[in-house]
Amino acid sequence: MSSPRHRPLRLGTRGSPLALAQAGRIAQQLREQCGRPTVVVPVATPGDESTAPIERLGTTGVFTTTLREALLDGAVDLVVHSCKDLPTAPVPGLHVAAFPAREDPRDALVWPGGTSLDALPHGARIGTGSPRRAALLRAIGRQLQIVPIRGNIDTRLRKLADGEVDALVLAMAGLSRLGLLKGPVTPLSPALLMPAPAQGVLAVECRTDDPVTTAQLSTLDHPPSRAAAIAERGFLAALGAGCSVPAGALAELAAEATGEPRVRLSGVIAAPDGSSVIRAKLTGAAGDGDALGRRLAHRLLRHGGAALLQCCQSDALMATKNGGNWGIASHGAVPASGNATAPYTWHHERVSIRCLLVDDNDAFLESASVLLQREGMTVVGVASNSAEALRQARALRPDVILVDIGLGEESGFELARLLAQDGQGGGAEVILISARAEADYAELIADSPAVGFLVKPDLSAQAISRILDRAP
Repeated sequence: MSSPRHRPLRLGTRGSPLALAQAGRIAQQLREQCGRPTVVVPVATPGDESTAPIERLGTTGVFTTTLREALLDGAVDLVVHSCKDLPTAPVPGLHVAAFPAREDPRDALVWPGGTSLDALPHGARIGTGSPRRAALLRAIGRQLQIVPIRGNIDTRLRKLADGEVDALVLAMAGLSRLGLLKGPVTPLSPALLMPAPAQGVLAVECRTDDPVTTAQLSTLDHPPSRAAAIAERGFLAALGAGCSVPAGALAELAAEATGEPRVRLSGVIAAPDGSSVIRAKLTGAAGDGDALGRRLAHRLLRHGGAALLQCCQSDALMATKNGGNWGIASHGAVPASGNATAPYTWHHERVSIRCLLVDDNDAFLESASVLLQREGMTVVGVASNSAEALRQARALRPDVILVDIGLGEESGFELARLLAQDGQGGGAEVILISARAEADYAELIADSPAVGFLVKPDLSAQAISRILDRAP
């Protein structure tokens, strides 16, 4: 009987040419690096079989659920996903054992007539199946006609050749993996078209009860690609959205003078009709990527992104009721607060900030909770000591944690440092509070990772919002 370490692995994948090419590359790497024979097993998914617009198929999992079911059922030993299609919620019994080296994450213009979006004629027909690309292309303001288009890359290229569209926007990674970069392909700057979170990354998933396969797959893991994928997926998870919303993120790794890698994470949320695009950036430790991504998402949501995502949900519902018309029915669908011609003044009551209060004074916790909730915030929890605060921060993932400096026999400064380490705070910002004046703690506050300080008599939702707006 063959050893589990040497019997052929069954690698599950979608049946599209791109998916098979990706799976074939992973199978080859397993043979070369581990000496493990691997058999590719195509699995049909609803996303491959339907021609409906992607947002009508559901927000997440349309390309991955069937593969994961086959893996859990034991029909295959591992599966390969395009990471941008992989839902952020974990599945019990499964884990991503490897993020191989990332391909070029950028989008690409495929246009036989030129190499620049600026050179496209007004009214040019651009084919894409991505709400994110459609929204960002509309935001350029060249009156481009967005033509909904589904199917594999060969199908889309054939529609371009047949004149159904004037140009396409596709992922550089897919074109590269299929050897199609020699055609009329131009990479697009992320400043114009921010990639989808984890675009260009593969995720190789196996069962948690299969340590042999896990160990062999770990040889394919590329730490910089893993760090980038975790940060970008943390961003997507905090939005509570899937690949069918117009949001993008890109993480870039850079070595600091200390040698510790840092992540520069950029994110964007757009109105479906392109009338408003909200962007932000954050930098943090590479080992804290999930928390960094969540912080960036929370910042965008606070500054109007939540209103844009709500608009996307309304448009998706309208498209479903109208028989799946993927185009935006009205360019006035975005509320005036999100319109580029009317600068948006953010009111924090539009999206309730989720707050965790940490103080050893029960009377203060009760009165502060009543005050903040009356002013529109959501107090998700209260804690009277560091251990309870850390537990609730991990479980509840608030947007902001208010920490009393004089926390009984414990130090609020030490708790702030703990909350900032390795995602212990769930990506939340920390604001220190005290009954004493800021001048009494000036140096300690400056040295802490907290984004601000409030004296307790000045505590209010508006004061908290002002600090969060200034947070780096």
